[in-house]
Amino acid sequence: MTRLETRNVLIPFSVFLVLLCVSVAGWQFARSTIEEQSLRRFEAESSYLHEQIKSRFNTYAQVLRGGVGMFNGSQNVSREEWQFYVRELSLAEYFPGILGVGFSQWIGSADNLPGHEREIREEGFRDYEVVPRGERENYTSIVYLEPFDKRNRRAFGYDMFSEVTRREAMERARDTGSAALSGRVELVQNTPSTIQPGFLLYLPVYSTKNVPDTLERRRGTLTGFVYSPFHARELMKGILQQGLSTISFQIYDQVSSAESAMLYDGEQELEINRQGVPAHFSSSRNVDIAGRTWSIHYLSTPSFNTLKDSAFPWVLLATGFLLSILVSFVAWMLLSARSSVERKTSELRMQEDINSVLLENLAEGVVACGPDLQFSIFNKSARDWHAGNLKDVPVDRWSEHFELFEKDGLTPVPQDQSPLTRALAGESVRDEEFCIVARGKSPRFVLVSGGSLPDRDGQRTGA
Repeated sequence: MTRLETRNVLIPFSVFLVLLCVSVAGWQFARSTIEEQSLRRFEAESSYLHEQIKSRFNTYAQVLRGGVGMFNGSQNVSREEWQFYVRELSLAEYFPGILGVGFSQWIGSADNLPGHEREIREEGFRDYEVVPRGERENYTSIVYLEPFDKRNRRAFGYDMFSEVTRREAMERARDTGSAALSGRVELVQNTPSTIQPGFLLYLPVYSTKNVPDTLERRRGTLTGFVYSPFHARELMKGILQQGLSTISFQIYDQVSSAESAMLYDGEQELEINRQGVPAHFSSSRNVDIAGRTWSIHYLSTPSFNTLKDSAFPWVLLATGFLLSILVSFVAWMLLSARSSVERKTSELRMQEDINSVLLENLAEGVVACGPDLQFSIFNKSARDWHAGNLKDVPVDRWSEHFELFEKDGLTPVPQDQSPLTRALAGESVRDEEFCIVARGKSPRFVLVSGGSLPDRDGQRTGA
């Protein structure tokens, strides 16, 4: 391969590589930009969901505060008053997830248990008893729970203080005077067909009608707890919508991610089957809900990935690849054309050199001129006949170097009748005899032939 051919291949290939690298860089930049934008959108939507969860719980806590307000504003809240209060809340319509709003009375020691049971039985609940049975240091009992339907009747008389997880939350509420959320529990209201994770929210009620200022007084004046049981799945209903939500979330009690600590699974709610493929984006946040830490894991859904997976980077890469090929091909065509021109120019120059050598060494004298009769060709024989090179001699000084005569050697030929002038005028001169008398030279009789030299348009440019 010649140097020229190597150049013609190497330059287009280099152009192709450079443009392809630029295309790949553009593709990578576009992908990176879209990825960053998607991550920012994921974080923004996760933050929005996070605030929704917190806001929903804060709103539900207000329901319990209203119940505490009833007890603080009355000497005795009757069962009918409690039923009216809860009915007016329209729980099913405005507070999905709350199974009811109740009051768990603080009984205290076992000495107070018989009197408490007798009092409730006198209200018409002849089979009432505090359950589970057994000796304990302190007792409580759910005495109000509305709506008082079949499901909630299962919890009537239940001593929540007897169960470790519930007791921890109740003690925290009692000792702090603030709302306290329990860990994951199996609610008494559950049936075999409605078993799902649950938890409870407690607010303490004191006989002082306000929160006492010392721990000892808070424990000594406790009369019970306004509380609500929750099903996690029902509580979160409406936050995620199948076919619309682009982010799901999973809620775990405390910071554990074990299956046994899961309170809510948005993946199940949205019926997402990832088939072993992890979410493209995920993040975890801890949130304090009424003194209990929840770990919330946010996951992008397949519909989020559909919005994220823009075709633009691939279109950009394909376009860049095609342009790389096109520009490289054009470069190759231009270089090939240039090489062809250079080759032909070289051939023409070589031919011109050959012609010049041949012309210079002809035995015949050859002269040519332009439209101004200025000589452009004056070969060696012509120079010998005219005693010198007249290429640079103006017309009006030709006589200083030679004279032209008719074939008789005596009659001078006027300038306007010289064979060169006649040929320039368009006349064809064929084998006419003339006599050239150059200074210092013997007369030379020659046969002259000539004609005009036209350009491509037929215009005479010389002779």
